[in-house]
Amino acid sequence: MKLDSEISILEAAQLVIYSMEQEETIRQQMEAYGFTPNRMQQGKGLLTKSRHCQKEQSERYNAQWELTQQLQAEMDMIIPLFKEHAKVTKVAFRSEPNTVHSLKIDRLERKGWPAVRQAEHFYAKLLELDLNLEHYGISKKEIQQNRTAIKALQTMKEERMRIKALAENCTQTKQESLQRLRSWVIEFRSMARIAFKQTPQMLEAFGIPVIA
Repeated sequence: MKLDSEISILEAAQLVIYSMEQEETIRQQMEAYGFTPNRMQQGKGLLTKSRHCQKEQSERYNAQWELTQQLQAEMDMIIPLFKEHAKVTKVAFRSEPNTVHSLKIDRLERKGWPAVRQAEHFYAKLLELDLNLEHYGISKKEIQQNRTAIKALQTMKEERMRIKALAENCTQTKQESLQRLRSWVIEFRSMARIAFKQTPQMLEAFGIPVIA
C-alpha cells in the first residue's frame, strides 16, 4: 500500500494499529524494535487527530458552500429590487439632480458587492434625507426593511470569510498531522521489515507487499 494519498495514509495507519492490537506476537516483536506502547499511542493520537481534522475541514467547507449559496440567493433578490427602486427614485427626483447625486445612483452598478455597497448607501441616504416615495409605491417601511436586508448580506459575507479562514486553518492542521502520521507509518514499516526479515509473510498484516 503506497502512502501517496490522504486515504492511503489513514488506512495504512489504521491497519498497523489494528494488527498490533490483535496479535500479541507481532506486538512483542515490534516492541523490541522501538515500537513500544508509547510509540503506538503516538500513532493512535496522530490518526485520531488526522481524522478529526479531516471531518472538521469537510464541515467547514460545506458550511462555507452553503453560506455562499444563501448569500448569492439573497443578493439575487435584493439587487434587482434596489435597481427598481433607484430607477423610480431617479424619475421621482428628476428635477432635483443634487438629490439624485447624493444618493449615488447616477450610474447603477451591474452586480455583486459594488451593487450591494451602492444599495446600502442608497437606502441609508433615503432615510437620512427623509425622502417620501409613498406616491411611487415605495414605503418607508420597505426602505428600512431593504436596508436591514443589505446589512444582513454584509454580516453574512463576514461570516463566510470567518468560516473560510477556519477551513483553511483546518486544512493546514490536517496536512501537518497527516505528514507526521505518514512519517510514523514509514518508520514503523522500516522497523517491521527488519523485525520480520526471517518471516516476511508477517509483513502482509501491515499492508506491506512481500517481494518474492
